[in-house]
Amino acid sequence: MTPAKCEGLGIDTAWWQGRLKQPLARREGLFGAQTNGYRCIHGESDGWPGLVLDRYARTFVLKLYTAAWLPRLDEVVGCIQAALHPQRVVLRLSRKIQSLANEHWHRDDGQLLLGEKC
Repeated sequence: MTPAKCEGLGIDTAWWQGRLKQPLARREGLFGAQTNGYRCIHGESDGWPGLVLDRYARTFVLKLYTAAWLPRLDEVVGCIQAALHPQRVVLRLSRKIQSLANEHWHRDDGQLLLGEKC
């Protein structure tokens, strides 16, 4: 049996941007103009296992439940910035990955990834 070929399917910025558009499109039209707090990405059910993105007005909170996202974090934040134009993005880490994130990636729970403190 030969493995399926995925020619032309590179995991690059365009791929991540397309991946982000899917859950955002699912939520389009669900909230009124006064609603500015909601979950943008709900992990596995949106095709982003171990990652949750919540919106609180113009502040977005990116919660990671697996260290697998740490090498791609800058790329993911760049896509969030391009698609949602947040004022700030705050990183939250599950307890299970906090020490690993700090030791290997210099990331801390509550770290500001984009923007300035309130």
